Amino acid sequence: PNCFAPTPDGVWHSDFWASTLIKTGHDGNLLDWGDLPFDVRGLAHDGRRLWALDGDQNRICIIEKARD
Repeated sequence: PNCFAPTPDGVWHSDFWASTLIKTGHDGNLLDWGDLPFDVRGLAHDGRRLWALDGDQNRICIIEKARD
């Protein structure tokens, strides 16, 4: 993993080798995952939202689940 964002129930992280965002519980169990929308260079969780730094485009983005 190259970026981490702790949450109350686990940790979001992005991986250098896989193009996914992964959320695991404190016990290591998989809680959620999604495709990386861009080369994530930083993650943060503010208690409600997951934020990601897109260093290539010089922007900070909110990461949300796609709506069906």
